[in-house]
Amino acid sequence: MNYNQELDALFVVDFGTPLETAFRVLGMSVGSALVFKYVGWIAAPVWAVGFFMMLAIYWLFLTYWRGRANLCVVRMAQVGFLIQAAWFLWFPVLMVVSGDVPLAAAGLTIMACIYFFFMRQFDYEFWLVVARILLVGLSSAVAIGGLVLQLDDALAIAGLGFAWVVMTAYYAQVMLVIRTDRQQVKLSVERAAQSQKMEALGQMAGGVAHDFNNILAAAMGHLELAQIEEDEASRNDSLKQANASLGRAAIVIKDLLQFARPSLQSKSQLPVNTLLTRIEALCRSALPSSVTIGVFPSSTHLSVEVEEDHFLAAAMNLVINAHQAMNGSGRIELRAEVTSLSDDQRDLSGDLLEPGSYVAVTVRDNGPGIPMEIADKVGAPFFTTKLEGKGTGLGLPMVAAFARRVGGGLILRSKPGDTRFTLLIPQRDRHEVQRKPSEGPKPRLHNKGRG
Repeated sequence: MNYNQELDALFVVDFGTPLETAFRVLGMSVGSALVFKYVGWIAAPVWAVGFFMMLAIYWLFLTYWRGRANLCVVRMAQVGFLIQAAWFLWFPVLMVVSGDVPLAAAGLTIMACIYFFFMRQFDYEFWLVVARILLVGLSSAVAIGGLVLQLDDALAIAGLGFAWVVMTAYYAQVMLVIRTDRQQVKLSVERAAQSQKMEALGQMAGGVAHDFNNILAAAMGHLELAQIEEDEASRNDSLKQANASLGRAAIVIKDLLQFARPSLQSKSQLPVNTLLTRIEALCRSALPSSVTIGVFPSSTHLSVEVEEDHFLAAAMNLVINAHQAMNGSGRIELRAEVTSLSDDQRDLSGDLLEPGSYVAVTVRDNGPGIPMEIADKVGAPFFTTKLEGKGTGLGLPMVAAFARRVGGGLILRSKPGDTRFTLLIPQRDRHEVQRKPSEGPKPRLHNKGRG
């Protein structure tokens, strides 16, 4: 089971449509007030207020754990939903058995609403579907049992009992069929996506092999030079260039593996500034002396939950992409900060980013920029502006794929002399201690020519 996917499904059904959530809150508020006015039941406002409190606690719980769920968290969320649903059902059942026709009709309507609501739940686990069926069967049994006690006609009692059996059995069948259909659709989509990936890998195998062969040839050439160089400085420079070539080869391999199959590396909570230091160290061996690197660490104690190797590979892809766009010389800046999205925004792949707080890692260069006519294409797989054999078109798609996997996105802002790729990662750490800007780390500048 994908724990984050299961938690996201619970969140989307309950809170994914703000208008529906507002409608539920308004409907319960007005409905409970009308019932209290009509019969004076104190249970009506208790029912509404209790449900609102549960809904608020449920929202806080799902929001806090989204993106870093585990089995225990998912189980707690599922049980919480069942408790919330049980609380919602007891009052309409009470209305049905009250003996008052308007109250009974309203109670049956409310029960029907939550039964339909259950059908929208996108669940894969059999036990949870069965639990909802049992909850529906039990609540309807209590309601019909209350009606039976008010009847004297045996035929009417038998008819109500038969109606309950048919309704419960049909509801159970519908719920199980819906679950099976959704599982099959999900499996078909996953298989189709994997098939497309493998087909794409086959199509680009020739180009990648050529690219990889050039990298290895450069590494071997520098190693051969190192063997014959007599000057120690020249020998070290050749070894350094060979190491940089092999580093680029490693990035290509990681990109291919990441594109071909899901990540097997576990996520961990990592300090952003430590990751920037690692990226800076990698830049020193991968970029020429004509490129100046500026690193601007975060002034707060930020951390992100990511696979470290894949994060570094994604960031280095952005750095190398910036270097290549500058035609060999210029300035690259790396910056980390917190940013908030107040409205829905689309990333480079066209996916919708949810409003919220994100850790933004930005790679900026002062190159010529990306023309507007191709800005919406640079994130597409295999699209490249490089000469034939000089690029695979996988770099930015790999970064975007990584961003999607951690719940974020990749944003592009470009104009002549200022191109910025920003990797957005949801901010999971809610208890960070803020420091004054003057107390934060100072930006570090590194010029390859003077290193």
